Amino acid sequence: MNPSGLWVWHFGLPPRATDALGRALGWPGQGLLAAAATTSPCPGAQDGCRPVRLADRRWRCPDCGAWWSVAQVARFAAVARYDQPVGVDVEDGRHRPGAYRRASDWIRGQIRTDEQWTQAEALWKAAGWGQRRPVPGEIPLGDAWRCGWQSSLDDRWWVFTAATPNPWSLALPRTGPQPPALNVVRQAWPVRSAGAPSGRRLRPGLPGSDDQLDPVGAGIIEGK
Repeated sequence: MNPSGLWVWHFGLPPRATDALGRALGWPGQGLLAAAATTSPCPGAQDGCRPVRLADRRWRCPDCGAWWSVAQVARFAAVARYDQPVGVDVEDGRHRPGAYRRASDWIRGQIRTDEQWTQAEALWKAAGWGQRRPVPGEIPLGDAWRCGWQSSLDDRWWVFTAATPNPWSLALPRTGPQPPALNVVRQAWPVRSAGAPSGRRLRPGLPGSDDQLDPVGAGIIEGK
């Protein structure tokens, strides 16, 4: 794997326990990042990138400076890595008109789909503003959207959107006339007690004190 460039990992997640209301509990974000980082060579360290959380809620590797982002729903997660600030978001395809109406205040148009929702969330994360709510019209997105690459209304951001396997988007600064090549890695993610093939133990805070998250079955789609 090239240690630079734009990478997104898609993880199919196993079911987890539910809370008192029957809602699935999420996987810790740091564990999701660590699982992707074990497969990402780091020019600054032998053991792969080690994203740490910054005060603005973004993630960055202190060894090589790569930027990271993570998002998840009940059975699916996405992790993004890039040389510049990056944000990723994923949804589960539910139609939520009330949430769409509230989020429409943040952009310069109307949010009507999960894809638009993920665009707004991804751009907000990439900008490093995730520690607060947007003010009306602050996110430079409008009504028009499409799958694939598009520019923000102020031409400061690239946004990539896809409808499968779940609606998801990523956002990054626009530094040139064309977006970067996008590399997507799709992985199943069983949980087991044995060590992963890489031999790297994930950080504390993962489900189960002795559990090792073992990414398998990678397939790479180049140059989207």
